[in-house]
Amino acid sequence: MTIARPLSTRRRWRLAVSMTIVVGLVVAACAPAPSLPSFIGSPATANPVGSASPMHPYLDDTVSNSMHGNSYNTDSHTPTGPLGSGTTIGTWSYGALCAAQEFDSAGHLFTVCGALSGFVLQALDPQTGAIIARQDLPNRVSSQQATFTGNVQLIYNDTSGGAYFFLDHLGRVVLVDANQELRVFQLTGSSFTEVANYPLVSYLTERDCFQSPGNLHPSGRCDVITSVMPDWSGRYWWVSRLGVVGTVDPGTGSVRTISLPGEEIENSVAVDANGVYVLSDFAQYKMTADPSGTPSIVWREEYDHSGGIRPGQVSLGSGTTPTLVGSDLLAIADGADPVRVVIMKRDTLISGPRTLCTVPVFGAGASAAENSMTTDGSGSAVAVQNTYGYSNPTSLPGGTTVPGGVTRIDIDRGAGTCGVAWTNPTPIPSSTMKLSSGAGLLYGYSKQADSAGRDV
Repeated sequence: MTIARPLSTRRRWRLAVSMTIVVGLVVAACAPAPSLPSFIGSPATANPVGSASPMHPYLDDTVSNSMHGNSYNTDSHTPTGPLGSGTTIGTWSYGALCAAQEFDSAGHLFTVCGALSGFVLQALDPQTGAIIARQDLPNRVSSQQATFTGNVQLIYNDTSGGAYFFLDHLGRVVLVDANQELRVFQLTGSSFTEVANYPLVSYLTERDCFQSPGNLHPSGRCDVITSVMPDWSGRYWWVSRLGVVGTVDPGTGSVRTISLPGEEIENSVAVDANGVYVLSDFAQYKMTADPSGTPSIVWREEYDHSGGIRPGQVSLGSGTTPTLVGSDLLAIADGADPVRVVIMKRDTLISGPRTLCTVPVFGAGASAAENSMTTDGSGSAVAVQNTYGYSNPTSLPGGTTVPGGVTRIDIDRGAGTCGVAWTNPTPIPSSTMKLSSGAGLLYGYSKQADSAGRDV
């Protein structure tokens, strides 16, 4: 099987496109102006593709249990998405940026939303958008600093505070908040009950953070925990922006850490039955826990980050959370210019180089990949989107857009090569594309250029 065909018409959290929430695979958009067409293109025909990852024993058995859908980060979901015929569009607004939407087995929709005033965990009715329950979370340092300095880009470059949450096998929400506490919440009726809390701030060695009042001009660095995921034994793994990788034993509360000196981690991790895959701004790692629970490096593979930080990127190096492809490969986008899709072998023992192949995409001076890739169950293809030029919702005013582009890369394991299958010019500047395996189509936000200065 192959991944979805190119769209015939026409997130990421810190680069969210709008203040509206995405429900499942239905992308809600603002109502068009009267002079604009309500629909462009033609209805599609479902062409199902295979499921993309095995079920994780400590994640909820549902269509979406984490930021990128599952522990393989495939951004692939089994329901059939809308095909452009008889589609009803609605919008729900909560006055905040709501990064990920995840469903539990009972059908509840969960999201963590962030605004200058703070973060909030919400359980929603997926049919009406009504708030069933909400839990206030601590405000992030970046939000406080942005309020004080007026630099809102600090918010969009911050991936911490609970955005990378997941639903565990008991349907509970697990996240790390802005106080660096790993917290577990159970939805009980119309409220959340906190059932576990593991303080982690003492394991972060660099904490010269902005604080008003008290520390308005920090001279050092402020480390924060960006994400958390369970491994196949149920142990929590977390990573920090300044390169700390840690584990928490949920039974004993024991915490173990290692540090990656001089490296930053801005994305989440991928997990399979054999290990945890951590991507820094310099290298891709595979790790496992030793008998004490301490993270141990199995292998490390450096990649090219010579392109620097380009418009549409949060940091140096790769902007992608690793995507596990099939049973043996891993895909990231590197930090070269033009950006390249890099396919690596993820087994511990391999023959030949760790990197199977690389493919440049989108062209020099106009390429960036700040969102994870999508893949299907064939394990033979990935799709990547170009986020070059998008920094925050105010960066593309007056009908402007980005260079754009969505490219599918096909992988030939036998030949050890990969190549471009197709490129679609559609600009999808921000939120991560989603694959509906039931429809065989990719879905994403598009912002078309408009010479009349209208934001379509």
